[in-house]
Amino acid sequence: MAVSHQQKNQVNRLLKEGRKIEAVKFLRNEFRISLKKAKILADAIEAEMEPSDFERPKITPAFKRSNKAGKTVGFIFFGIGLIFLAIAFVAFINNQKQIESSDLVIGVVVSNPSSPTIKYEYQGETYYYYSSTSSSPPNYYLGEEVEVYVDSEFPQDAIVNTVTERWFIIILMGGMGTVFSLVSLAVIRLL
Repeated sequence: MAVSHQQKNQVNRLLKEGRKIEAVKFLRNEFRISLKKAKILADAIEAEMEPSDFERPKITPAFKRSNKAGKTVGFIFFGIGLIFLAIAFVAFINNQKQIESSDLVIGVVVSNPSSPTIKYEYQGETYYYYSSTSSSPPNYYLGEEVEVYVDSEFPQDAIVNTVTERWFIIILMGGMGTVFSLVSLAVIRLL
């Protein structure tokens, strides 16, 4: 059985690349011989090759191999960060719009300084603001006066002019969005 120069070059190329199984398959298909004979022929061709002819397999670090999955996760977290930033931005805009169309009045903390109820009067009517946040130690004390922005169309909608009542959600969402975005960009850049 004569192996042509072209066939031998093809087998050499496959063997140099470390693809011996493919070289055996190639010989088996070319000469229509058994698997055993194709293996013997591939071994004979390999024996004629110089050790320097073989390429060393390229080894990549584990973190480089998982590059695609890592970048995908990075982009997902970047998207989550952008969503948090968008929520913070929308909350800020809505807050500003409501304050611009509101009147400033003085309210008084009437119960539970940890999660206060604030009583305020607007156009002769009495309203109560129930805080959705609580703190320990309390941010207020009973009888404390606080600034309240009252919506002129819906006086029951009010914003207390304090950091926790006015800015907490904006700071929380903006901070989380910034952290998620920056960390994910760093991960994407490293991979």
